[in-house]
Amino acid sequence: MKIEQSQYDFLLPNLPLRSSQETVTSRKEICNSCELFKKSIQICGECKCFMPLKWVIKKSICPIEKW
Repeated sequence: MKIEQSQYDFLLPNLPLRSSQETVTSRKEICNSCELFKKSIQICGECKCFMPLKWVIKKSICPIEKW
């Protein structure tokens, strides 16, 4: 299931908790190049988080410190 950007905007509107679009893009690129990222289901193999949501949360961190 593909989640559209507008759905993320609904879940996390422009609040201090939301990452900038540049940060989201950077995190996504880093995860897509990571050997632990399960692209087909958009899940991190280390922390088991659903990454499209984690990318937009400002205070979230990569469990293996890539971002």
